[in-house]
Amino acid sequence: MSNTKDEVRGCIDLGSSYFRLLVVRGRFCVGGGTSPVFRPECVEIRGKSSLHPGGVELLSHHESRRYIGWGDYLQKDGKIPGWKIDAAGDALVELEKEAVVLGCDSLYIVATNTVRMAANSTEIIERFGERTERPVSILTFTGEAALGLTGAATLVDRSGEILFADPGGTSTEIASSRGGRIDRCSRYPYGTHSVRSMIVRQVSGAISAEEFLSLSRRTVRELKYRFDACLQDSDPAGFEHSLLPEGLESPTILFTGGTAVSLAVILGSMKRKSPAFTELAGVTRGDLSLISRRLAGLFSRGRQKDLPLAAERVELIIPGLILVRALMDHLGIDSYNAVTRDLRWGVILSGGRMPGGYCVNE
Repeated sequence: MSNTKDEVRGCIDLGSSYFRLLVVRGRFCVGGGTSPVFRPECVEIRGKSSLHPGGVELLSHHESRRYIGWGDYLQKDGKIPGWKIDAAGDALVELEKEAVVLGCDSLYIVATNTVRMAANSTEIIERFGERTERPVSILTFTGEAALGLTGAATLVDRSGEILFADPGGTSTEIASSRGGRIDRCSRYPYGTHSVRSMIVRQVSGAISAEEFLSLSRRTVRELKYRFDACLQDSDPAGFEHSLLPEGLESPTILFTGGTAVSLAVILGSMKRKSPAFTELAGVTRGDLSLISRRLAGLFSRGRQKDLPLAAERVELIIPGLILVRALMDHLGIDSYNAVTRDLRWGVILSGGRMPGGYCVNE
């Protein structure tokens, strides 16, 4: 235990749909380098507490969130309006106070694609600076993907090959790792908000279940084409934009984010699984087809409130389903594991020490 330290660490993720707080109480590995990518196990704990392979003996954790939904504005003129920035600032302050009440020793605030791509990104950060004294780190897509993989992989065996995807609100990040070392990161400029815009252009008024399914299939094909047509890209860390990385024959496939988790929750509710989904659940193409038919029936009858989701998440579940199905077609996979752990876990495990190329505003 000489290499560990009891701490309470937290992270606020300023996402496209939600601002989300995670506070972790545990015994963290101290020392051992500055990279957040897969710290080695440093202690062996027996008993009720479990040692997760990210370098922390987890004692407890707390999560909270506030719906913002400002990712929609990237589909309009790309600029976040002032009143929405004020509302987002209020949510940030509320979550920060919540973390302090929980005794958080170290709190990290990270922003992802909406802030990164907003036309008035500088204004957003400046106005947040008037509300909090803590710095806001704007993650690059590489930082977002790598930290997301790091967090999600605390639930699985890291010794083999892992393929990670985060189908988010305004972008989708993909990363892969071998033997605990991340080797590829990719980004696609499509998320649930952009897919919703694609659907709205094709619908006027209520539609039947059959029309719903037909629309979904058409949109999946169009989105897959867009995924496939993405041009080669690069980032300061040197990772290249690519399809499924060469050489990955049978990786552990992890999908995280609100959409992946919501679909797993719906699936568990439909199949009345016991125990209910908590942190990790397998999802297949057949499962998504089942969910699609379920959604078609509910939405055509105006009974979408029957879904076990918050109202704002219900509005995004159809675009999210289409996004995930197109991503699976693009990657050529038949199943994945939905995980609740995400970049917040990666940020917390990093102890706030970000490698070069992980932040826009380093």
